[in-house]
Amino acid sequence: MDKYYFNSARMPSAISTVNPIFKLSNSRYTDTNINWQSPNTSRFNRGEKIVILTHGWTEEWDDRSWINDGRDAFKGKNVNFIGIDWSGGAQNIDYVQSAADTQIVGRAVAYMFNELKKAGWRDSDFECVGHSLGGQACGYAGSYAKSAFRISVGK
Repeated sequence: MDKYYFNSARMPSAISTVNPIFKLSNSRYTDTNINWQSPNTSRFNRGEKIVILTHGWTEEWDDRSWINDGRDAFKGKNVNFIGIDWSGGAQNIDYVQSAADTQIVGRAVAYMFNELKKAGWRDSDFECVGHSLGGQACGYAGSYAKSAFRISVGK
């Protein structure tokens, strides 16, 4: 391995620092907090896809966020939309640290997918979309879902 790799490698921050917040919107709820470790499946619409959308580096999900536009675009589409705010890890001037923190978000998404799969959702029901480092978080989600839970996201 080259010298640059060792100088730039970072361990992810603690999950309490990254603090990924999951909010569900569907035909019955708008921006309802979801516990990714133990999602209340009664709030989800059965038989509808789970679509994750998350922001990237230096961003957050607030009233002015483009994630609201994404959420609104799915209204009436028979989708369980979940927006993720991980600003605790994303709003860091240190890009490399924020990049490392995407692993925390990805693991949380993968874990939630596994919990939902136990409740009857299929691999093909899960999708994850992210902008900037949010795309990296989704990549980790797919990787962890497959390696830890044998879930092939979107297939």
